Amino acid sequence: MLQVTQIVFLLLVAWLLWQSGGGSVGAFQIICGGAVVVRVYSIWAQHRTVAGTSPARAEANAPWREQLAAIHATAPFKWFVAYGAVWGFAANFFGPFYPVFMMEQLDCSASKVSFFIALTSLGGALSYEAWGALTDRFGNKPVMLFSMIMWQAQNFLWCFLTPQNAWLLYAMYVYGGIMNAGFMLSLFNIQLKIIPPAAKTLAISLNLAVTAMATAVAPILGGWVLQKMLYSGAMPPLKVYHALVLVQPVLALLGCLLLVRVHEVNARPLSSVVGAMRNVRTLSAMLGLGFFVDHIFYRPQKKSAPASASRNTPS
Repeated sequence: MLQVTQIVFLLLVAWLLWQSGGGSVGAFQIICGGAVVVRVYSIWAQHRTVAGTSPARAEANAPWREQLAAIHATAPFKWFVAYGAVWGFAANFFGPFYPVFMMEQLDCSASKVSFFIALTSLGGALSYEAWGALTDRFGNKPVMLFSMIMWQAQNFLWCFLTPQNAWLLYAMYVYGGIMNAGFMLSLFNIQLKIIPPAAKTLAISLNLAVTAMATAVAPILGGWVLQKMLYSGAMPPLKVYHALVLVQPVLALLGCLLLVRVHEVNARPLSSVVGAMRNVRTLSAMLGLGFFVDHIFYRPQKKSAPASASRNTPS
């Protein structure tokens, strides 16, 4: 449902930019103002939400040293924080400059970029339910590994994009939205499973602080490197972007070595998820092809041969 609302908002943004002739100052003021109004409403709705009484309040009275000791004793959570920092850096080193790449080098308009983002949300909306079923069956860690590897393997295609083959972005964003949905769902769920019960609030805060620091440093460094490479003139601008888009998939795949160290109780091996994804029904359900899932394929039975002829025929 969250993905559907995001799709609607992005389509409205694309329509408004198109109506304004590619994006006027007034159009962006309307978009930003509308976003502020919607966020204020969401804060009011959150304030009206009754959370209920938590059964465990002992952590609020526990000393910080005891809570830090509990976090330090939880090895899976420490590996998870380290992985989150690597992924945050990898995703944001060049992440803010993908729209710049598309508009300046691939001749994409602002409305088309918004449409690509809407396709990402569409892929997530169609696949979240299937990913949830997979995480219930195999665990969060193998689903995270599978979706991350498949997602980042596709991101190597950014190194070959030109204005002539930019049409590949339509399929890439739908596919990326599907894999991103599996990764984000598993990322949220596994944190809830491995977090130390004696220091939940402090552990979540620590995780957010570490990952936010890596996420904040990454675009500053990425922008500095991009500017230096563009102004040096050593390579054409398109080649500069092709080189820098390698940072995310390479670092993200290397970060999976940290994720492997995270121990999740009752999680199945990665090969189990790979085997499940080979199932046509699972793949079809993820793509929203329910009519294909429910179709029964069969081969018409041939007329039976005479008993003497079929006696030596293998079944």
